[in-house]
Amino acid sequence: MSSVQLIENTLKRTARRIRLARTWQALWRGLLIGGTLWLVVFAAYKLAPIPVWALYAVGTLALLTPITLSIVAGFRKISALETARFVDARKQLKERLSTALELSGSSSGDGARKELVIADAARHATGIDARQLLPLHLPAVARWALLVLAVGAGLDLFRSTGPRPTSKKSSSKQTFAKLENNWRS
Repeated sequence: MSSVQLIENTLKRTARRIRLARTWQALWRGLLIGGTLWLVVFAAYKLAPIPVWALYAVGTLALLTPITLSIVAGFRKISALETARFVDARKQLKERLSTALELSGSSSGDGARKELVIADAARHATGIDARQLLPLHLPAVARWALLVLAVGAGLDLFRSTGPRPTSKKSSSKQTFAKLENNWRS
């Protein structure tokens, strides 16, 4: 495998890892946005008489938001040069990879210098592990998303103030109480 191919393969692996990290971030960001939207409508449902279909509509939208944002972030392409600049900045390689990538694409220039720069970049590219460079962890927005979901679950414990149809269980209790009162009188 040539030095240029080694650099390109390393950058491809790193670009996949960057896309995965962006997808992971977008999933949590979408969960926060969708959860907040659902929480607002659910709180309005608990405090005011809004129709139940509004909960279903916003719930569906809240489920689709993280999925949509993740798909959009996952399909966004990252160029090899952008990835090289990212790796150069993270590993403090002083623009070795990006310069080698630019030189490998050009046909002009000093051949000996070009080979020297590419060989130096390839030597540094062998030590790059995309998993160590960009580890996956819970982003800070995940804490807020979990907090919003916990508040929404806690809000379910409170009674609604608006008029709601009674369930069959409570209506059968009321019917039984009426029958008992009629029987005693």
